[in-house]
Amino acid sequence: MGSRHLDPHEFFQYENQVCPPSLSKDGSLYPHNKADLVPILEAQQAEGSSGSEPLQVDCLIYDGAALVHLISPRLVKTFAEYWEKNVRLFLRNDISKYSPNRVDIAWDLYSNDSLKKFVREGRGSGVLRQVSPSTPVPKDWANFLLNDKNKEQLFHILAMRAVEELSPDVLVVSNVGDKITVSQNSPQMSSSLSGSLCGKAEEADSRIILHLTDAAAHGARTAVVRSVDTDVLVLSVSFFPRLHSLGLEKLWLHFGSGSNQRLIPVHAISAKLGPEKCAALPGFHAMTGCDFTSGFRGKRKRSGWSAWQGCQEATEAFIEISQPQVSSNVSANVVRKLERFVICLYGEPEETDINNARFILYTSKAKKLTDIPPTLNTLVCHIQRAAYISGQVWGRAQQQDPPIPSPKGWGWKKDGDCWAPQWTTTDMIWQACRKVLITCKCKAGCGPRCSCRRAGVPCSFFCGNCRANCSNIAG
Repeated sequence: MGSRHLDPHEFFQYENQVCPPSLSKDGSLYPHNKADLVPILEAQQAEGSSGSEPLQVDCLIYDGAALVHLISPRLVKTFAEYWEKNVRLFLRNDISKYSPNRVDIAWDLYSNDSLKKFVREGRGSGVLRQVSPSTPVPKDWANFLLNDKNKEQLFHILAMRAVEELSPDVLVVSNVGDKITVSQNSPQMSSSLSGSLCGKAEEADSRIILHLTDAAAHGARTAVVRSVDTDVLVLSVSFFPRLHSLGLEKLWLHFGSGSNQRLIPVHAISAKLGPEKCAALPGFHAMTGCDFTSGFRGKRKRSGWSAWQGCQEATEAFIEISQPQVSSNVSANVVRKLERFVICLYGEPEETDINNARFILYTSKAKKLTDIPPTLNTLVCHIQRAAYISGQVWGRAQQQDPPIPSPKGWGWKKDGDCWAPQWTTTDMIWQACRKVLITCKCKAGCGPRCSCRRAGVPCSFFCGNCRANCSNIAG
């Protein structure tokens, strides 16, 4: 670039690969461990506010998909027996422990035209089976659960049985397919969700918040949610101030499995974080990596949390992208604040321009191109994806049958019958900075046919034969 009198800063305004290495791996979202956020949040508890474990709660809510992963078939032959001897027994043990007046179960939904299809591609598809109450239970349970159609059929059977047969003493609220069904009314509790549609809210994690909202509106003061999903913890903490305003006083998350089970006091975490950070939490989680967004290469949740503490202006931006927006055009003010957050994440808090931070990290700090932040344009696309999941999906969690828009334009594009990330909207480096990358392989002198000469640039050290030792040199 020096020999061609070009501005080296221009080079760092563009990605050097089709899929930016800071946010992608082999064309997919860069993998991350979102569970890293769980111990961080568990550490955020107001002193002395956690209290003892609940002896009785008004409402017990389950993440249905987590249930079938937790409860492997034991000593059963058919799916009817799996319900009777495994699942129902498991649920009744919890009912005996917590004595709830109401039990809710939220089951995942599966659509061929959803982002979940893109996320699930790397997990395999399993063998498709016909699932009915009399169908033999497969021996390879993990493989069975890899197939969405298998789970869809299984969830339908379990949801129907739960509403009809779980317990005559509690109100049971569960979606059967894309419609919420409620058992016969209980004298202690009631629900307004009967008949509600939930087809667009495929993920059970956001609908768990809807169930909590309905329970609180009908008199629930204490609740336990059972899940193994970090997203459920994030949303429970984020929405607790609003649930508290409806009358819910305490909420615990029964988290984990096996010897790693524990009750996390969501109310205590919410009290410590305060309303602003609670409202900002979904935006932070989506920006630093969830199922539908990339993590930043080499930057785990704890690094993101530390960067957030050092960049308080990001809180307002996280709050804004956690709200349902009319348009995917994220405001310049939000982009500026989140740009500063990412710059802090990469250890350059004095910088305000992310493209310049890329230049400094590469030239002065000897960082590899894979270890510097994305370009500004690529970051905007990432912000759009974060705003889609945190605002358009999670932000509507308290709405019945929420009007969730298409991902198109929110950092996603259609690739055949599946969605794919739109990494950037600008040219790649070899299109935008052709003068940097042009070289020649002239063997008999760099005359009129030399590719560098025809492009109007001098030869450089990277030219195959002349190594800039020719007549086509900078004047």
